[in-house]
Amino acid sequence: MNTFYSILRCATRPTVDEQLSIALFLKSNNKVFFRYSPSKLDVIKNLISKEAFGLIKANIKNIDTYISEKSTNEILTSTNDRLLNESYFKYLSVYANNLITFSKPIKIDVTANDEVFNKLYNKFIFESEGQKIEHVDSVIKVKKKLNPKIEQYVNIDIQLREEHIPELAIPTKVWFVGENQVKVTGEAVDFNRKHSGYLENHLRNYLYLIDRIRAANNNIGKFYLVGNEPFKANIENHNLWTSIRKDVKYLEYLSTSEIDSISEYMVKHGVNPLVKEGIN
Repeated sequence: MNTFYSILRCATRPTVDEQLSIALFLKSNNKVFFRYSPSKLDVIKNLISKEAFGLIKANIKNIDTYISEKSTNEILTSTNDRLLNESYFKYLSVYANNLITFSKPIKIDVTANDEVFNKLYNKFIFESEGQKIEHVDSVIKVKKKLNPKIEQYVNIDIQLREEHIPELAIPTKVWFVGENQVKVTGEAVDFNRKHSGYLENHLRNYLYLIDRIRAANNNIGKFYLVGNEPFKANIENHNLWTSIRKDVKYLEYLSTSEIDSISEYMVKHGVNPLVKEGIN
């Protein structure tokens, strides 16, 4: 099973070995999870120098971005990456004794998933300001509910290419796509769970796809984005959520409780899959 976790801590008063747990890393076979607490960063900001805080914040975000690019909580691009192996975390637990420290990797006899990670995170990196940890990934929950209702009308979890969308230079995956008189697409995002670096890339890819569709169809189409408002203490993600809703007018924003309107639209307008069987 080979599952282990490590807790990242930040030194708030090094002279008395005072530390604050700020992030959690979990790996199980070919899946990896990482999350840090923005609210804990806010606490640390008031306890250390501006320069030290800048280094901590940069290092945490670099780790977050690296792990997000490697996995995004899916299959690792390289299961042999030494920087994500237990032996390397053992090394870090001994020699990383600066502003950020790593606990010795602790093995657990379970297969890691979102629920296991959230329980560990809630135990060791509890959130301030009454934040609650979602025990079910909202994207998985939304797709599980909606996919059976729309699968006859659209292509689901498909990678589109230039043969499907004119001038789509970069193959782009999307949750669903169909067409009637106009192209119809949808993407679901967990604004709380996804880290800011991955979240920005995810949204950027979706907007790129929509841009190519609009360019080929006189700026016309039906484009959904499903996602709940993130916790306000999750400052970067909340700012991104606010910004995209304010600035991108051609998206139709729905919370996870409003997704039935998507299937209702498809039935009413006779939407069909964009990519016919045997073509993709």
